[in-house]
Amino acid sequence: MESGSNLPTPGNYPGGDRQQFCVSWNSHQSNMHSAFPKLLSSEQFVDVTLACDGGSIKCHKVVLSACSDYLERLLLEIPCTHPIIFL
Repeated sequence: MESGSNLPTPGNYPGGDRQQFCVSWNSHQSNMHSAFPKLLSSEQFVDVTLACDGGSIKCHKVVLSACSDYLERLLLEIPCTHPIIFL
């Protein structure tokens, strides 16, 4: 894969003009609904582990934070990149 050398920058837009774009994603909600279970089962991008009674599950900080004010505060206080939280 090439570096971003072919990407337009403010100085090399075609025709020298700046352009504005509007990006729309009409199926965002359904795509997100199906993406989270896949991410959990594949353990892609996991960044926190919850442990309890000898078992553990790898999770996503953003999901835990969105679902729990307590976990959001706790995760904000932990400087680790992949903390393990014992319940």
